Amino acid sequence: MHDLKKKEEKKDVFLSKRGFHPCDYQTFLKLKELKKLFWLASYQYGAWRRWDRKEPQNRFYWNNLHGSKEGARKQRSDRPIPEPLICPLWQPVCRWGSNSKLNDNGLLEAYEAVRMPQKNATDVKPLGLTAVEIDGLLAEAREWLAEIEKAHKAA
Repeated sequence: MHDLKKKEEKKDVFLSKRGFHPCDYQTFLKLKELKKLFWLASYQYGAWRRWDRKEPQNRFYWNNLHGSKEGARKQRSDRPIPEPLICPLWQPVCRWGSNSKLNDNGLLEAYEAVRMPQKNATDVKPLGLTAVEIDGLLAEAREWLAEIEKAHKAA
């Protein structure tokens, strides 16, 4: 008979001044940037929803006829409002309805787990994302951000 030993999961635990964390500082900085880009994608999705609600003939900028006075008469310009770019990494949970939001795929939970130090190394929960996945997500999100900046410069 063979002895059956339970394989223990190898937990990578990192010690900081405050306590134990599930990843190193460089990975934390990547997660922090990803979280920032996720919220930017969320705002862009909201802008796209507002743009999509309008009829095509109403997707134009408006100009004030008499300077920037409040209450001034406005005239529709010939310049259409461009369609906001949606990030392909995070898809909406519910396409229709007033409460639709983006699916973060465990990003926000991973960021919170990394941010909060634990007193004991055994209390550290593993991240839901691997370092390779984080690097891939960050590369794709940076490409999307470059597309947005390029679109804003062209407009």
